[in-house]
Amino acid sequence: MVSVIKQIAVSVENTEKSMRFYRDKVGLKFLYHDKNVALFDCSGLRLMLGKNEKPERQPYGTVIYFQTDRLDEEYQRMKKAGVKTIGEPHFTAKFDNKEIWMSFFEDPDSNMFAFIEER
Repeated sequence: MVSVIKQIAVSVENTEKSMRFYRDKVGLKFLYHDKNVALFDCSGLRLMLGKNEKPERQPYGTVIYFQTDRLDEEYQRMKKAGVKTIGEPHFTAKFDNKEIWMSFFEDPDSNMFAFIEER
């Protein structure tokens, strides 16, 4: 039975530039880098940034959601670091007695990612 996502791959144009972005600006735990790939640990889930080997293939709306317990602080940190923001932190849903708040950003290759907080 398949039940756990172990790794997510995101296509990037420049692995060095994207590695620095996710390591230095987003603050992910860096694992490995070579000329075509960079790996990060997200509490046991690996994020792989891989050189886009087919430039004609563009991203199709995949969004990675990183959990945080300080959304407003993280939003300000990203903004201060010069990361492109897509709207401010905002309420999106309520379930299981929790409010779900999110804020969206773009990486150097225009891939969208978000920070999500359960309040």
